[in-house]
Amino acid sequence: MTFEDTLALLKPFLKLETRGGVATIQLTDDALMAGQDLRCIEALRCLLDHVGRSPDRTVLWITTPRCFSSERCDALWRRVAGLNEQYVKDPYFTRSMTSAAVRHEVDMFRMLFQWLRSVPKPVIATFRGEVALPLLGAGLACEYRIAASDTVFCNRYRELDVPPVTGLLYTLPAFVGVGRTASLLMRPRELTAQEAFDWGLIDLLVQDDQVELCARLTAADAAERSTPNSVAAMKNLLSQHLPPLDTFFAAETREVERAIEKIPGKAPRLDRFAADLQELTQVERHNEHC
Repeated sequence: MTFEDTLALLKPFLKLETRGGVATIQLTDDALMAGQDLRCIEALRCLLDHVGRSPDRTVLWITTPRCFSSERCDALWRRVAGLNEQYVKDPYFTRSMTSAAVRHEVDMFRMLFQWLRSVPKPVIATFRGEVALPLLGAGLACEYRIAASDTVFCNRYRELDVPPVTGLLYTLPAFVGVGRTASLLMRPRELTAQEAFDWGLIDLLVQDDQVELCARLTAADAAERSTPNSVAAMKNLLSQHLPPLDTFFAAETREVERAIEKIPGKAPRLDRFAADLQELTQVERHNEHC
């Protein structure tokens, strides 16, 4: 796959811009859906590798007011849970598809987390509008976070009665402690941008129409002041205080799959399940070799 092919495949989800020593990854409203396509996950891996090797000294993630919203998370969950006309009549098969979809989503966030924690460049993230709380997890893996003052973090996964699958529980306890994390996650409550700022989860609050400008100025300043060796050393040392990512994400996948097994179903149709699972496995292996 050429880099041009990579950008074309990811076009529905993001676009890359490089200027003044800053690599800017601008997400679209559909960014969350990238994790449901194995080709897109591999394309994202290629993009991140390219950005990591590029001469740019800072990375900036710019979000839209909708890309992490409850609406988009609900759409993702409907796809992950197989709640559509094609599969709803066969709950057993729904569970098999759900398990595979969860693994794909976790694989994407595992890859993203590993990259964020190891790339020798400061990463700045932005938040705007309504943001599903679990998506804050990836932001907390970055070095700097800027949010619109009217941003609201919604605990949508608690309302759906499923645990987060985006690494939130990897980073949030390191910021606010296990007790406050549990209190926040166990209640379907909102976290305002001001509360997130007071808790140290957000570094700068600005008006919505100033978010992108402030983020670009911050990224440009970091590009002038940061050197790869010092940033890599800082990230390596900070990682000593966190559990191994592979261990955490393996546990996250296991617990989420256990939670979604509670979906009520009927007697298994093993012949159809086996055939479709074999086809899915073949597709995964094919994509791994592409």
